[in-house]
Amino acid sequence: MVVIVMSDFDRMLDDFFKNYQDRGMKKWAGFYLSDHTQKIEQEEQQNNKVIKSRPIQTAEEVGMLLFQAFENHLEVDIQLKQVDVNGVIPASIVGFVGGYQQDNVVINDQQIKFEDIKNIQIRTE
Repeated sequence: MVVIVMSDFDRMLDDFFKNYQDRGMKKWAGFYLSDHTQKIEQEEQQNNKVIKSRPIQTAEEVGMLLFQAFENHLEVDIQLKQVDVNGVIPASIVGFVGGYQQDNVVINDQQIKFEDIKNIQIRTE
């Protein structure tokens, strides 16, 4: 028979691990990186950004501005007529006019119906 003699430290260590319960992911909650928290704050600011409603333009105005932007390869900022159930206006569509297809205009490979456009601005920046 082999007798193992344990020191006081070994007994304390053995007792600790017999009663230890891991807290799981709770213990890692404080280890967010500063750039991660900064990214989260930026996303929250973007999501909470209130977009102001712009005036409704006529079909002629929209068509003229789209043609001008297409002809001169200028960037446009398009606000659609859509709103969500809370009355929040979605973010504007920003890009270059790539062409036309029937009743649609192509902005950044995305087709947008002419009738859905509320306001268009040519970006000068």
